[in-house]
Amino acid sequence: MVRRAFYCVMACFLALGVVFSACAPITPPATPSAKATPTPTPTKPITASPTPSQPAAPQPKLGGILNTWENGEPAGFDPQRQLRKSVMFGELVFSNLVYFDPTKRDTDPKNLVGDLAERWEISPDGKSYTFYLRSGIKWHDGKPFTADDVVYNLDKLADPKRSLQAGVFPAYQKSEKVNDLTVKVTLSRPQPSFLANLAGGYSVFVAPKAGDNYQSTDFLIGTGPFMFKSRTPGSNLSFVKNPNYFKKG
Repeated sequence: MVRRAFYCVMACFLALGVVFSACAPITPPATPSAKATPTPTPTKPITASPTPSQPAAPQPKLGGILNTWENGEPAGFDPQRQLRKSVMFGELVFSNLVYFDPTKRDTDPKNLVGDLAERWEISPDGKSYTFYLRSGIKWHDGKPFTADDVVYNLDKLADPKRSLQAGVFPAYQKSEKVNDLTVKVTLSRPQPSFLANLAGGYSVFVAPKAGDNYQSTDFLIGTGPFMFKSRTPGSNLSFVKNPNYFKKG
């Protein structure tokens, strides 16, 4: 009996130990302390370098003298005769009735614009052209440019005795002055290239006053942007701005 009671007491103590151990608070495992992050050293903000100001675009200088190189003795100064080098200065001194728009790349008939002529009309059958001239145009000698000058030049361009351009105007028949600023041109047949040929460098209009003395610089009377000033034979030709040029600026 005594032994049985002893075992019962021991069993009770063991049971109590288990209960107390189960109820004891659980201490969480210690975690390693985090290393302190070093505070970054403040840096100066990066600022863009100031963009250097662009220099102002150079402005064109008006006036002055234009010199063109002359190598050898020119045969004359009438571009309509297709003389050597005449086209080089021809477009400086003279003007065309019409010309190709310089802002367009192609020399296409649809790109033709007026020069001495402000506008023009073509008859339905293609055999008649009426040109309406700009007002206020003057020759370099101060004489007004009129329809009479257009008639003179068209007749001269189509004359093989006075122009090597005659071959490109085979249908030209006649020109008539309607009034001081209007000219009517009649062709024998339609010629689609008529206007384009008038726009060529050898079809510029020359002054009737100059006559046929094309081997003299006295012939260089035009309506273009530059006026003849002087010539050094075998060296250069000099030109100055035309103050009365009909295209301002």
